Amino acid sequence: MEYGINNIKNDDDSLIELQHFLQTVFPHTSRFTLDFLRWQYKENPLGEMEGFNAWDEGKIVSHFAGLPIVMNLFGEERRGLLCINVSTHPAYQGRKLFKTLGERTMEYAKHKGYDFMIAVPNANSSHTFLKYLGFYLISPLTVKVGIGNKIY
Repeated sequence: MEYGINNIKNDDDSLIELQHFLQTVFPHTSRFTLDFLRWQYKENPLGEMEGFNAWDEGKIVSHFAGLPIVMNLFGEERRGLLCINVSTHPAYQGRKLFKTLGERTMEYAKHKGYDFMIAVPNANSSHTFLKYLGFYLISPLTVKVGIGNKIY
């Protein structure tokens, strides 16, 4: 099946479409308000969100986004992309859209002069980042809960 693949757009109409997609993919969070997406996608002082969407029948079905960041790496300031909100609609999973959009975003980022990409993926996404996109595992995250000196 062929999907339309386009660069992420950050105008309000596009962000409203993205909002509907993200609310479908992440139904247990209320953070994807239009104001929040405007802040993430177009008001970042380091630049607008970069990446790609896959479309089917006029709707976003997969999304790979990178937020411009700057980090000091080995004593030099470097520009990179922090991968966030990366997701595929449950009905479209298993069709290599994540991999396709990730590869496209990586090529685009190189062309635009970004030096690196970084992500903090969940357990479902880690495999694709490592095996297909060439990311390196720095460390799995641990979760600790507690108050004061009683941390578990």
